[in-house]
Amino acid sequence: MLGGLLTFALLVAGFTRLRTSRLESERKRLETAVTERSAELARANRELEEASLTDPLTGARNRRFFYSTIAADANQASRAYFSEIEGYSRDHRDLVFYLIDLDHFKDVNDAHGHDAGDEVLVQVAQRLARIVRQSDFLIRWGGEEFLVVCRAADRKDAAIFAERILAAVGREPFSISGGKEVGKTCSVGWAPYPWEPGGAVLSVDEVLKLADRGLYRAKEQGRNQAVGMLPLEMAEVSVGVNGSEGGPSASGAAAHEVVSCGPRLS
Repeated sequence: MLGGLLTFALLVAGFTRLRTSRLESERKRLETAVTERSAELARANRELEEASLTDPLTGARNRRFFYSTIAADANQASRAYFSEIEGYSRDHRDLVFYLIDLDHFKDVNDAHGHDAGDEVLVQVAQRLARIVRQSDFLIRWGGEEFLVVCRAADRKDAAIFAERILAAVGREPFSISGGKEVGKTCSVGWAPYPWEPGGAVLSVDEVLKLADRGLYRAKEQGRNQAVGMLPLEMAEVSVGVNGSEGGPSASGAAAHEVVSCGPRLS
């Protein structure tokens, strides 16, 4: 009798251990499944967020990305100038905004179709991506217009990069379907942020208006050139360019124009 009860108790204990082990294995399996599913959802959300911040045609960033990130960069640039805390670099403190617009882009669509126009835009983005630093932002601003945000930059060197933009776009023709090539140049307007260190404080949008004013001036003066807008006391730049003083710009700030010419076309 006792032997039978002992055998029964051992069977019950063994069954309990087996059931507990199976339950523990199932619990771990479910936890692993939940973790994997959570990771998949997080990855899918990141991909959706990334897609929402990226231009689907060119792969460049879009306006939403710009406005979701620019406040932090603008605050950093402002602190680098205005903060008395040690540790902020006194070099390369600027943000420089470059607005880039293809010259006579409508001619491509009219002569070769919108697919050809899209091919040119993709190649423009690729060329610009090759000359911007990893820390900078390349943004498709809209239509045939791009925006480059140079971070940790120096406004005294800004005209040099403007010339690189002009050369990257205009020096070589673009390949389109059918084995054809089209030559395109661009016009560039640029302006630094903060606008006047220690002086009048303009918002990011106001500085963008200054860059847009420079772009308008580049178009007005014949295209295939860059016009930078600097505060009047900031006449010194690092390359030989033409400068002229202008009256109030679109933002209401008086500006000094820095003109750079694009590559000569054959």
